Amino acid sequence: GGGATPGYSSAMGDFQKAIALQASETQSAQLRSWTLRTAALDRQIENIRQKSESEASGDLSTELEALEAALTADNLDRHEFVASLSSTQHLELKKPVRGLDRTSNDMATALSEFARNSGQTQDKKLLVKAIERAKKAIAAEQHEQQQLAREMGVTV
Repeated sequence: GGGATPGYSSAMGDFQKAIALQASETQSAQLRSWTLRTAALDRQIENIRQKSESEASGDLSTELEALEAALTADNLDRHEFVASLSSTQHLELKKPVRGLDRTSNDMATALSEFARNSGQTQDKKLLVKAIERAKKAIAAEQHEQQQLAREMGVTV
């Protein structure tokens, strides 16, 4: 019998899917830049946390302005990356893309809460809670970035 080789069409489909998901050079560069920016955002929050815990925490407005600018840049990177996805990539990567939308909203909410509470140095519990929420949102975004990188064959 000259039948088809078992598993061949499945393997061919997997290969075609992998090729369709493969990131372009531009997408690879965008994803790498975006992951670096997100890591820097995480470091900024950590620095603000450390400063807020010190005895001479003082005014954090300069740090918060820089943090807001970093969040805006991170959101722009995310938006540009998602906009660069082909329709096939978008369809096949819908779970991590939806996760990014959720984490982006969570991060914006957490950082807004963080900014509101940072001026209230007398209530450190609120500030610590806001910082923890922001760090959790960033960790979730980094997880989705890693998932995208794996699916698209990008080393970050």
